[in-house]
Amino acid sequence: MEKGDRDRWRQMETDGDRWRQMETGGDRWRQVETDGDRWRQMETGGDRWRQMETGGDRWRQVETDGDRWRQMETDTERQRDGDRSTDRDTERDKETERDKERQRETKRDKERQRETK
Repeated sequence: MEKGDRDRWRQMETDGDRWRQMETGGDRWRQVETDGDRWRQMETGGDRWRQMETGGDRWRQVETDGDRWRQMETDTERQRDGDRSTDRDTERDKETERDKERQRETKRDKERQRETK
């Protein structure tokens, strides 16, 4: 890897010891975790996609339906559009919390793996 490429590429861990490179240069690409330890790229440029972060306070969730991605509403968007709370919204919020907890568990597991190496 050439020196200039260091800013464009970062190694990401996938499924234990297997590694793949993901483009992270500029603001177009972010890492998104899907289905446990599998990783996919998601384009975040333009109006089609929102930037996703997989940790910290600015976490946003996505739900997947096959290979299609849909952005889930955030609380801020719900407030802006008016209160549309329904049983479906409540169930989605519960699922979002479960997904966040799974994400935290995965992050802790990866940290433990690094510590034992």
